[in-house]
Amino acid sequence: GTLVNKFTDVAPGTALSWTDDEISVSDTYTYSVFASTEYGDGEAVSVSSYVGIDVPGSVSNVSIKEDSDGNALLNWSAPTVGSHGGYFDNSDINYRILRSDGVVVAQNYHETSFVDSNLPVNNSQELIYYVITAYAGSAKGDYFMTESVVFGTPYICPFVEGFAGSEMDNYPWVTESDDNMTETWILADIGQNPSASDQNGDRGLITFRSYGVDAGKKASLSSPKISLTGLTSPSLSFWIYHTADDDAEEVNVAILSPTDGWQMIDDIAIRLGNSASGWQRHTVSLSQYKEQAWIRVAFIATTAGGNNIHLDNISINEVMGND
Repeated sequence: GTLVNKFTDVAPGTALSWTDDEISVSDTYTYSVFASTEYGDGEAVSVSSYVGIDVPGSVSNVSIKEDSDGNALLNWSAPTVGSHGGYFDNSDINYRILRSDGVVVAQNYHETSFVDSNLPVNNSQELIYYVITAYAGSAKGDYFMTESVVFGTPYICPFVEGFAGSEMDNYPWVTESDDNMTETWILADIGQNPSASDQNGDRGLITFRSYGVDAGKKASLSSPKISLTGLTSPSLSFWIYHTADDDAEEVNVAILSPTDGWQMIDDIAIRLGNSASGWQRHTVSLSQYKEQAWIRVAFIATTAGGNNIHLDNISINEVMGND
């Protein structure tokens, strides 16, 4: 609201410029310019800009993965623009790294690669992410939150997950969605829409909520880390409750391994609706992954506005030559 400059005797069409050199506080400022005559003021035109020394923007090109020793390896690129798009002093860029359990694992850190060798796993598995905040000297900039990754000791086969009592037998199972779905995969003792008892009688299953949801939304349910060590012909087995209706909900399977990342199993696309209703068993060979240190399995479900998908009794074990 402060009048900071005034041009007089201006001819129509004249290009004008002005520099504000009285700013002492770095901030976003808005300037409004209007023409005025003896008959009154014209309509104002406004523009905003950050003026002064900015703080760093967030880091970019961030990756997080498990190294060969089971540690968390983080890599990133330093910020190149200020938090508000302005200039910042990059002579002393440093970082604060906060782990998801609330522990600050690095402070005033100047490299763009970090190894966390003190993970809170202790012969278990944990879903871990990091928050990397950039600083210019002591001036705090923006933060970046990494994706979440499962770290820890893999489960040994035979691996069985029945969701007994509507709980996880093995931790952690992770749900992720590419849409803002209020519910994706939920634990339950019985299935609804369609109605179904659990497959193996332990009062537990897991359900993908598709009933009444717009078609085309996807959500994944991914397992903990599992070791295939000692298995000659490893196989994934799971049960899905099918309907006799023409329900177009679909389940795909993907496998994560340390060397290949996530890979879709191309020939697995299971439709909910088929010729018969009830629990049906599905199997996937894992032989191509038996040399990997560990794997994770993901069930990727897609909505079609029809019924829910019930999944139960997931196992990984040896395939016998004669079964």
